[in-house]
Amino acid sequence: MQVPWAYFHLLNMLQFFVLGLLAIGIVGYAYWWITLLVHAVITLILLGLKDLGSAMADPFGDDAIDFNVHDFLTTSYLDAVSHLAVHRKPLGTRMPRNLGYPVIAQ
Repeated sequence: MQVPWAYFHLLNMLQFFVLGLLAIGIVGYAYWWITLLVHAVITLILLGLKDLGSAMADPFGDDAIDFNVHDFLTTSYLDAVSHLAVHRKPLGTRMPRNLGYPVIAQ
């Protein structure tokens, strides 16, 4: 389910508002090049998280990083069938002599 259009743009406006307040807030703490570097790193992290969130919103789409649904379902089917298959030798139709039924008194 996609995020509504208004929420997406509200998130963008809030993010740029926070980045602007951050830029104003860290101006007086150090030299200009340190604050520029800190702001650039924080901006890169926040914009990267927003981009990652939009890529993860639809994991079964047609993008290069999305899941391949056909291969995913084929592998799931083959795994389910292999769990249901019987991989043991039959012992025969009767119990061995030294084994008894523990529930029935002998």
